[in-house]
Amino acid sequence: MRHFYLIFLFAVLAGCSPVSPTAVDKFVDLSKREKPNPVVNQGWREVVIGAPDIQEISKFWVEIGGFEIREKSSASMLLGAPGVADWGLIRLVKAEGESTRPFGSQAWDTGCYYSVMHRVKNLRAVVEDAQALGWVSLTDDVVFLEFGPSQLHVIVLSHPETGVQVQLYERLTTALPETFPEFERVSAPFNIMQMARDRDAAYNFFQQGLGFSTFYYGKPYLSEEEEIVPINIPKALTDEIAYSAAIVSPIADMEWGRMEMIAIEKNDRLDGADYSNQCGSPVGIREVVFDKANLSDLRDAKRGLEILSESENGAVIVETPDGAVIRFEP
Repeated sequence: MRHFYLIFLFAVLAGCSPVSPTAVDKFVDLSKREKPNPVVNQGWREVVIGAPDIQEISKFWVEIGGFEIREKSSASMLLGAPGVADWGLIRLVKAEGESTRPFGSQAWDTGCYYSVMHRVKNLRAVVEDAQALGWVSLTDDVVFLEFGPSQLHVIVLSHPETGVQVQLYERLTTALPETFPEFERVSAPFNIMQMARDRDAAYNFFQQGLGFSTFYYGKPYLSEEEEIVPINIPKALTDEIAYSAAIVSPIADMEWGRMEMIAIEKNDRLDGADYSNQCGSPVGIREVVFDKANLSDLRDAKRGLEILSESENGAVIVETPDGAVIRFEP
């Protein structure tokens, strides 16, 4: 069966341009608009995650993924994939309190960062090892996806203590891009996803505000038939509820440092919560950090960006329309 799960899976992993099973009238391709120069010219350096026990949550990346501990103190830990120096880092910070997105929240709950995204090899073994550490899969099993020549496995794993989620992909047929760094089991995170109330509002923030390039922007899509999907939309609704997706990065055609946004069509049978007002909470996926940013561009009123705050070291902090926090450092 051909699976029409979220378009980002095909765009990112299969390298194909899918054909929608559901046409949407009056679609305007916003990616064709002129945009300002990007405020930064490289992918995000790190994602910051708060957790009560950083040693415990680090085991997924260190023990399973083989990540290196680049820095360590009693209050923080910086992790990086072997051979990857200055991007896709994970900074764990000791924290207590409320989560940005609590454990058990679903894809139709909007606000903040939904998941950190990794490519993997031998996905089932990775899942088994993660479950032994207490991570919980969103679906009962890995989900098989097929599109054109590409066959894929994907799963979302949740961390009960923090609500942190990792989204894992394995290519079964097509090879990874030659420019993507080699990895043994779990790659450096190459993408981060947020669930938006309005896909286009979130996309405008990145394209027109930050000047980011478009990797993918498309029409709303529906599955052709009922199916199990990794983001756990009830199977009986997967052919009724449309979703919209967009993927951006500071420069065109980047294989890492991407930002993704997905909006799921409102439906009375999926009554979602909105967590956008708690994205500044201490626990969970807290922020993404870019460095070597053009801060004067960020402050340019023509871009329409609202500066959330500025730190003592000169960093500028902004938030997306759905509350996800981004830190730009000079």
